[in-house]
Amino acid sequence: MRARTSLNKYLVARIAGVVVAGLGVVVLVGWTLDLTSLKRVWPSLPATKANAAVMLAVVGAGLAVLARAEPRRWERLLAGVAGGFCVALSALTLLEDSWRGLGIDELLFRDTTGSPEPGRPSPHAAIGLLLAGVNLILLARSRKSRRPATAWVNNVLAIVVMAGIVGYAYNVDYLRGFSSVNGIGVNALAGLAILVVGLAALNPRGTWLAVFISPGAGGRMARRFTPLVLLSPIVIGVQTAVYDKPAGHAIAAVTVTTIFVIAVLAGASALDRAEAQRRILGGLLPICSHCKRIRDDRGYWSQVESYVSQHSEAEFSHSLCPSCLVEFYPEYAEAIIGELEEGGPATNVGHTT
Repeated sequence: MRARTSLNKYLVARIAGVVVAGLGVVVLVGWTLDLTSLKRVWPSLPATKANAAVMLAVVGAGLAVLARAEPRRWERLLAGVAGGFCVALSALTLLEDSWRGLGIDELLFRDTTGSPEPGRPSPHAAIGLLLAGVNLILLARSRKSRRPATAWVNNVLAIVVMAGIVGYAYNVDYLRGFSSVNGIGVNALAGLAILVVGLAALNPRGTWLAVFISPGAGGRMARRFTPLVLLSPIVIGVQTAVYDKPAGHAIAAVTVTTIFVIAVLAGASALDRAEAQRRILGGLLPICSHCKRIRDDRGYWSQVESYVSQHSEAEFSHSLCPSCLVEFYPEYAEAIIGELEEGGPATNVGHTT
């Protein structure tokens, strides 16, 4: 199970990297062929700038290369260089916004989209790509160096992405390009959202993803409620943009409240079932003093391992304690016990006198 989980997380990260890199390439093709649909998705939305597309392609490729259980040295180096490139270019872009132009915005293509700052990625995109680059650099270092800093960087990146999504839902002028500063393109925002997932998959401990993949009751509750918490303000914002009337507000409020109530009831029911199973295993169990079978609440007698497996997530691995080994296999006992004792004190578990 552990090997399968590890395989899945590296596969998720690799797919995310490939998709983000492909998204960046698609935007660059749009700039090369002057295809509006590839640059901005919709005519009224801001375009994803060429520099942002290059950073998406580079950081996505770096993530795809790094997404394996034991990356080779050159793969770590390549991912680190990709992250460093994004950090440098994003930092220069933010410096332009706070100081003056450096002449890097239209190095690849001339921007004729009518943006306030031609060719310059939005501050939102620059901050997101800078954080993605930092995260990739930290992950490209050796495993011993994967400190909580990677989790904090990824969590901040998730907040940046969520702010962009909510901003679009509520028609924030800056994010939609109706201000003196360029807004973030839908392509760039989608790429950053995918990067959040892919980067978190490589090292989920401490990130928002750790809660979702937890097999316990907390993980189940997070998977039930977080999508509702995240989608509720977006749904209300979209409703406001489409139908900004008292009746629309009422419909949105009732819909969100109903969904929350259903989710709460379903979650509470799941927790009650888990608590009932815990009480069954923690209470007084009728067990046969001879064969050691357990009687369930329906009057049936079951083997201990069968009963525990049915009422918990525990799994059994059968073995022999030293006493039974001597009793049933005396001709092999001495040699086997000698080998086990060389393996350390943990092998003495189960010894009875």
